[in-house]
Amino acid sequence: MIDPKFPKKNLELFYRIQSIENDLLISINFGDALESQELYQKYIDNIIKDETNSYNLSENKVQSIKYHIVSLIVLMSNLIIKKGFSAYSVKAKAQAMIQMLDGYQEIQDLVRLGRIATKAFCAQSSKASISCENKYIRLALNYIHEHLGEKITLDDIANHVYMDKCRLCSQFKDTTGYTFSEYIAQSRIERAKILLSHSERELSYIADSLGFGSQGYFSTLFKKYTGSTPTEFRLQNKDIYMSEFNILNHNKNNSL
Repeated sequence: MIDPKFPKKNLELFYRIQSIENDLLISINFGDALESQELYQKYIDNIIKDETNSYNLSENKVQSIKYHIVSLIVLMSNLIIKKGFSAYSVKAKAQAMIQMLDGYQEIQDLVRLGRIATKAFCAQSSKASISCENKYIRLALNYIHEHLGEKITLDDIANHVYMDKCRLCSQFKDTTGYTFSEYIAQSRIERAKILLSHSERELSYIADSLGFGSQGYFSTLFKKYTGSTPTEFRLQNKDIYMSEFNILNHNKNNSL
């Protein structure tokens, strides 16, 4: 409950920022790239220009802005997860952004990274996602993404969700459009894409950590699903994925 003694000017700012934040989440939910960027900038402008310090999360201005952007990243990632995307991959993306954010001390760098995060989550939101209203299938999906690096059997999943295997297979295919083996393979490939484009990990490490069994099988399956070998994918996509983040290391003297 807000303190009734809270100055009216400060209270107006509080509600204005909350309203902008809410509109921003709505625009991301609908995948509106242009509006989400405009609302993000509006949100940041209000935070930075807060002369009353009523919305500060720290005595240090830079740290306060950093906390606000972290809060936004958490809200956006939770929104994406609720739309049916893998909690595993969404949280991995959010954690990577927060870790990167933690390393910057210039306001313009923080603002740019927040803008990149907003753009990334909005783009993800605009993609078709699997509806997981069936709680048993949601449990199955969570189990799969939490154990991607392990050997996953149908028996393991059925025991985890307390359902007959035949019934579970039928509901899983109806909900996701994939069989268990197809979904697990595609999930591992998607995770491999992240490791290939965001790290220098050896192919043998990626294959082993994601439960492919061998580097050869990993390369064969990866090409089957993507049309490229893991090495080709890394060369083609690493610079693309990292270019937006690398912009934070340049033009630091540019205005906000």
